[in-house]
Amino acid sequence: MRKWTKLWLAAMTAVSLNASALSDVNAETTTVDETSFEVNGQQFDLYESIYPQVEFEIGEGESIHDRIILNEDTLFASVDDALYVSNPGSNFEFVNEITGGKSYRDLSTFAWLYLIYDNGDMQIISPAVASADLLDTFSLEELVEAQYQDINFKLHGSYLNHYTDDIYEMYHYTKNFSPQIIADAYADVRRAEILQEQDPSNPRIQEILNDMYDSYNLLVERYDMSVSEEKAPYFEYFEGVEESSELDERESIIVEAFHKLPLDFQQRLARFGYMTHTDINNIIDVGDFDLSAMAYPAREIHFSEEYEIEPVIIYHEMGHIIDYSSRVYKDPALEEYKSFSDSDEWMSVHQAEWEEEGSYYHEPSESFAQGFAAYWIKKIEGTQTSDYGYENTDIADRPETEAYFEDLFAKLNIEG
Repeated sequence: MRKWTKLWLAAMTAVSLNASALSDVNAETTTVDETSFEVNGQQFDLYESIYPQVEFEIGEGESIHDRIILNEDTLFASVDDALYVSNPGSNFEFVNEITGGKSYRDLSTFAWLYLIYDNGDMQIISPAVASADLLDTFSLEELVEAQYQDINFKLHGSYLNHYTDDIYEMYHYTKNFSPQIIADAYADVRRAEILQEQDPSNPRIQEILNDMYDSYNLLVERYDMSVSEEKAPYFEYFEGVEESSELDERESIIVEAFHKLPLDFQQRLARFGYMTHTDINNIIDVGDFDLSAMAYPAREIHFSEEYEIEPVIIYHEMGHIIDYSSRVYKDPALEEYKSFSDSDEWMSVHQAEWEEEGSYYHEPSESFAQGFAAYWIKKIEGTQTSDYGYENTDIADRPETEAYFEDLFAKLNIEG
């Protein structure tokens, strides 16, 4: 259970969900004006859509996402405006394959509910259509869940598969969200809150809303971080963790190491967090190994409150964040994917220098993360991972690993 979020103030820059002094958008990677969004050299219209959508404009605001202003009179649309599809067939896992949706806004919209007619035709209940007018057909919980599912879809980014199946190109696409995505996600939150007014004491709806707030906050934190030149990472404290001077000292170590990363890598992260040691080791089963930290595809890194922090842990987890940024999903359930760590290039290195039975780095994703940590700690500090207690992972003993990351930096146009 999430408890509260603390903000680390970087020099000259304060970043929060509601107030910050953020730099202008990085023109080399992303540009935003009143009508369009550009990433990886491709221009996207912000407003075009085959679905009913909320209206918004880009105005003034203290934080980047606060500049996106909704017209709340357009939050909900009539079911009569829902997209009607004739004879879609039985396989419509990717809705846009049957609707003909092509715009960035179409592809990043997830319709969780449908009306199926006797003749096989259907209407797509996109988030704006999922109003209380449909309570004769869907439960209130389902209508709220539809808003939550749309936010999660935007957060995990599988819609980007439409643009590329190349992991190196995907790395660039996953960095940025368009303002339209933030507008549509905030509209999801507002719709869910309005729907909750129909049954304010319903515990299931409150549970969905709590999960939705967390996903939305992750989305806007990633958005704000991705366009800020000065990174001021968020810190979240989970249940059972109390603020202390010791954790403050650890946070300063984390921030110092974080700011030594290339800006492009910093812009990939949403937040850091602290969990109890028990909770972080209950997330996944790693056998006899003891977890001190954990990185997540949603771009979070959590540390055990009981472990001392040193740069190798931080860079290892950032290696996972870099790997997650390259994911190309193969299925709508997000269970199958390809990424840097299972590419032919890395697998060759892994098998030559890391694949050892019984080692924590036997898995390619773990060897990739540790390989990045070993490469980066040598590059910026001139040290080896064994200097921090990580035996048998030194980059000095792994020339293919060092060559791989040199090449990866060049392919991604990252200046180290």
